[in-house]
Amino acid sequence: MQINTDPIASPEDSELTFITGSPFLTLIRLANQTVALALLRSTSIQDGVARTEMNVKTLISPVAKVKVHGDLLLLLPSSDPETMENLWVWNGRYLKSISPVPNTNVSTRKVIELIVRGMLIEPVNPNVVTASMLLPIEHRSEINSRDITWALKDNPMEAVIITIWKRVCDSKVPISNLALLGGTLVGFPYTKDDGTPALLCVEVTQALSDANVFNTEVICALCLKSTGDLQSHMGGHILRAIRGVEEELLMPVSHLFPCGFCGQSGNPDCVVKLKKTKVITSCPRKVPFKYAFAEKGSESRPCRNVPVICTLCPHHGRATDAKVAVWRYNMEQHLNFSHSEYAHPGKPEPLGLPLPLHIMQAILLTSLKKKKLGVPVRPRDQAPSPFNWSKSKESTTTTLAQATTSAGQKRQADAAEFRNAIASSSGSKRPRSAKY
Repeated sequence: MQINTDPIASPEDSELTFITGSPFLTLIRLANQTVALALLRSTSIQDGVARTEMNVKTLISPVAKVKVHGDLLLLLPSSDPETMENLWVWNGRYLKSISPVPNTNVSTRKVIELIVRGMLIEPVNPNVVTASMLLPIEHRSEINSRDITWALKDNPMEAVIITIWKRVCDSKVPISNLALLGGTLVGFPYTKDDGTPALLCVEVTQALSDANVFNTEVICALCLKSTGDLQSHMGGHILRAIRGVEEELLMPVSHLFPCGFCGQSGNPDCVVKLKKTKVITSCPRKVPFKYAFAEKGSESRPCRNVPVICTLCPHHGRATDAKVAVWRYNMEQHLNFSHSEYAHPGKPEPLGLPLPLHIMQAILLTSLKKKKLGVPVRPRDQAPSPFNWSKSKESTTTTLAQATTSAGQKRQADAAEFRNAIASSSGSKRPRSAKY
């Protein structure tokens, strides 16, 4: 088998064109500050408009502001049977996220799509090889029926790491511009036969460690923007995703119960509990925040996506124990899955049992907060007349922090704001059976 000795495309070739579906190499930044090389297959090219092809010199130009979307290919180590040179062979699989379906034993898998700046990619021309000659049978289950796949030599890939890093340094591009992957990943970074990580960029990893970038400003794993308030920033992404507002993100917000720190689901480490105002979770993207301020919200930080306790759920143990919580913006999903007998504004048809007032207050946002978060107002958010909400002591929900006397004053203010919202709704009347 003859393996191409120069599989890396030459950007100096002015006639070279990069088309959708072409493979490319780039550096990926992980939550643990490791930076590794990855092979991706492009799914779209964007420079303000969608394109199917682009000249390579334009593609990698720092001033072009091109973004390439792509899926990450999983590679396994192998060797050329003739020269015994080290190879990396695609096993036919893509990197996927795993999301369990609540209340079932079923999990969904979705290919993770990354968005990479054009100047940070290196087009490649991998060798088309016979998979059965390079991969053992247990790693060929997703190889196509023709038994062909892609292979790249190890040495040129190591050289690409240096090339991209030099481009970052020469252009003075912030390290935060490297595509970021968070959470637990199976199959990436690529590993050698002995299980040790391979194709790592030692220089960038060291620079991240030296700069200590994760201790002050945090990089959002979804949009790659730097923020000093990840909890509020991520809450905005989550709410916009729930309400159908499209954003250009590196990774989409997970559809089912996204974590308030990473925006993803399916990672057991992201289970959240609440003990008074202490948020307990092992999410790798967790950052400290002041619960009382975040729960209240403000003009400058309108997001109120904090873990809350649903008292419709049974909670065992002592009253002072940490209890499983639900992120506030996930409450409507929680009601759908765990308390479907109740009505709430997110249901297509507002039918069901009376919803406790404090749960309603935990779900509703004012028009001003919606506007600041870029979220359209739903009719039933502002006109709650179809619902028969109860304020019974036996069936209320609140955060554990609201059990204090000072928080009681807040509830009174929230109730007044809630009444004003109802009164200002055109054409809506307060139901006679509702108590305020």
